[in-house]
Amino acid sequence: MPFTRARVGRYAVNLPAPAQRFVRRFAGILDVGPLAVSGAAALILSVAVFGFAMGLPLAYLLVGWVCWVLGNFFVEIVEHRATGNPDWPTFSLDTIAAGRRQLGLVLLALGGAVLGAAIWLQARGHATAAAALIAAGLLCAPAIAALLAVTRSIPRALDPRGIARASVAFGLDYPLCAVLAFAAGALGWMAFARRGFVQLFVTAYAVLAVAFVIGSVVYDRRLKLGVHAPRSPEARLEAERRRLEGARRAALGHAYGIAAGGGVARSIAHIGAYVATESDPLAATLWMFQEVTRWEDGRPALELGVQLAADLNSVGRAAEAAKVLATCRYLEDRRHAGQDRRR
Repeated sequence: MPFTRARVGRYAVNLPAPAQRFVRRFAGILDVGPLAVSGAAALILSVAVFGFAMGLPLAYLLVGWVCWVLGNFFVEIVEHRATGNPDWPTFSLDTIAAGRRQLGLVLLALGGAVLGAAIWLQARGHATAAAALIAAGLLCAPAIAALLAVTRSIPRALDPRGIARASVAFGLDYPLCAVLAFAAGALGWMAFARRGFVQLFVTAYAVLAVAFVIGSVVYDRRLKLGVHAPRSPEARLEAERRRLEGARRAALGHAYGIAAGGGVARSIAHIGAYVATESDPLAATLWMFQEVTRWEDGRPALELGVQLAADLNSVGRAAEAAKVLATCRYLEDRRHAGQDRRR
C-alpha cells in the first residue's frame, strides 16, 4: 500500500516543524508503481547476468534496454513531481516510445561519457583523477537532471552557469540530492560487482527514488528556479482568477447589451443575478461597478453604485462606500455636463 501524503500526514503532526516538512515532502516515496518497475528491471538484468555467464551477446541488448527505460522514466518522474503532481507518474508505453520522453537518453549518454572517461583514466594509472571525475559527475547530476526535465533543453541543462544557478537555488536541499546521487551510485557499483537480484532491485529503486526527491525539491523551490508548476497553489489560483474574470466579463457584456437597448433596470438586475452566484457577491459587485463606470451611459453605474455603497456600509466598509459614492458624484456631474452641452 502506498505511503500517501494524507496517510503519513496523520502521523507527522507530532513531529518538529523541520521533520514534518521533510516527511510530508517525501511521504509518497514508496509506491507500488516504482516497486513493480524496479522488480521488472531487476528480473531482466538477472536474465542478462545469466546471458553473460553463457556468453550470449543478447545480454548486452537487455542491459541497454533496461538502462534506456529507466533513464526515460527517471526524467519523467522529475518532470512529473516538479510540475506539482503529488504522486508518481504512471509507467506506460509512452515512457519507452514517445519522442518527448527520450531525454533519458541524454542522461545515459552523459553518464556513459563520464564513466568511459573515468575508466580510461583508471587504465592509465590516474585513479585519483578518475574518482574526481565520477564525483564531479554525481555532484552535478541533480542540477542537470532537474534542468533537463523542466526546460527540455539540452544546451540549458549542460550550461555550467545554469547548473551553478540551479545548485544555488536548491539551497540546503542540494546536498541532500547530491548525497542520494552518491548513494545510488554506490549501490550501482555494488550491484555491478555482485549481480544479485536483490542488489539490482535496490539499485533500480534507488535511482527512481533520487528522481522523486529531485522533482520534489524542484517543486518546493519552483519560485527560485522559475519553474511553472500547473498544479501548484499559485497556478491554480491564477487559473481560477482567469476563469472568474472571463465569467464576469461575459455577464457584463450581456448586461451592456441590455443597457444599450434602454433596459437599465434589467441590466442592473442581470448583474445582480450573476454576482449572487459567486462566493463573495460584494467583491463581485465592486468589480462590476468599476467596469460599468467605463460605459458611455453613466446611469447603470449610478444605480449600481448607490446600492453598492449601502451594502458596503452595512458590513462596516465605510471607506470603500465613500469611494463608491465619490465616483457616483463624479459620474453624475459628468452626466449633467453632457446634458448641458447637448442643450
